[in-house]
Amino acid sequence: MSQILADRLSQTRFFEGMPPHVLHRLADLAVEVEYPAGSIIFREGEIASDIFVLEWGHVSLDMNVPGRRRVPILTLGPGDLLGWSAARGERPMTAAAVAMDEVRTFRFPATDLLALCDQDHEIGYFFYRQLSVALSRRLLATRLQLLDVFAEATDSWTP
Repeated sequence: MSQILADRLSQTRFFEGMPPHVLHRLADLAVEVEYPAGSIIFREGEIASDIFVLEWGHVSLDMNVPGRRRVPILTLGPGDLLGWSAARGERPMTAAAVAMDEVRTFRFPATDLLALCDQDHEIGYFFYRQLSVALSRRLLATRLQLLDVFAEATDSWTP
């Protein structure tokens, strides 16, 4: 089973370029979890305990904005990282994650994953390298989303 899971990890964007022995060790920690459309994967403010990588499906990241409804800030798809706050230890989630359609994830218990990265620095190197790539993509996507939000706000504003 570990070989099959390692092969599936290797076909997922987040794990691109990781050597087979690293993928096998990560596969040993991975738990496949499916969520039906509309499921809340985690809520904003919950303590982050798991790191997810989407195998398929789409997830909306939503934030509560005081005085407004819950606002979608980003949509994630196959190969994207979800719940990265857990990579910083037990911290609150900065957004809620809602399955937009049927979703399958690889879920990694953060405590176990971080311990593995500490024990095996090669695994830590590859994981954190990919984490930095994922976060740079997320930052760019969030900036583009904000441009849309500000464009909508200025279109409706009249002096």
